Amino acid sequence: MIKILKNIDTTRYDVHIDFQYSVEEVKNVLREDKLQTLIFSTSSKFFIENCEGKKNILESKLDGIAQRILLKENRGGSQLYLSTKNSWINVPSFLFGTKHSVGVGDIFNAVLMTTPFDINSSLKLSSYVAAWYSTTLIHQVFKSNVKNAEEQLNSINKLKGFRLSWEERPNYHIYIAGPDFPHEDTRLIEELDNALKYHNFPPIDLYKKMD
Repeated sequence: MIKILKNIDTTRYDVHIDFQYSVEEVKNVLREDKLQTLIFSTSSKFFIENCEGKKNILESKLDGIAQRILLKENRGGSQLYLSTKNSWINVPSFLFGTKHSVGVGDIFNAVLMTTPFDINSSLKLSSYVAAWYSTTLIHQVFKSNVKNAEEQLNSINKLKGFRLSWEERPNYHIYIAGPDFPHEDTRLIEELDNALKYHNFPPIDLYKKMD
């Protein structure tokens, strides 16, 4: 990656990088010239381990390195930090009936980086198109669902969508009703417990308190 950045250093093209897995590569890029966009998800190691799962730490580590920082928060929406305005923009998610999640983030990125609209409209359109992508594994169906999306931008901008930020989620304590007897199989409940914690919700497990 560093070799690629050096090769395009003198070009007029903007550089947008989606970091999801390699902490070391993030550290290396921080030594390079300012980038246009750095993209993370709340499940990335850099966000969880290096930033303690807090967007203010993410901002402090990367401010001045990239023009924009995009933090994708799974199906709760997204946030975009603009260094020129020193502010975050909230982006809702759209829930149309998810069938898969493979490549959904890539679709979000592709729309955001290529649309010529203002940043708020581009973000909302990115979320809208990505949501449709998650509803089907058939490419032609996806193309049909979004072929007029740009023409419908005014209507899309009026959609409220769904927004529950990463930092708000610990305020929602979710009670998991467990089996009444300790010898019952609790593996499915433990999977649910782990899934909630993965999305930053604090589950309350009665069956654990009974042990």
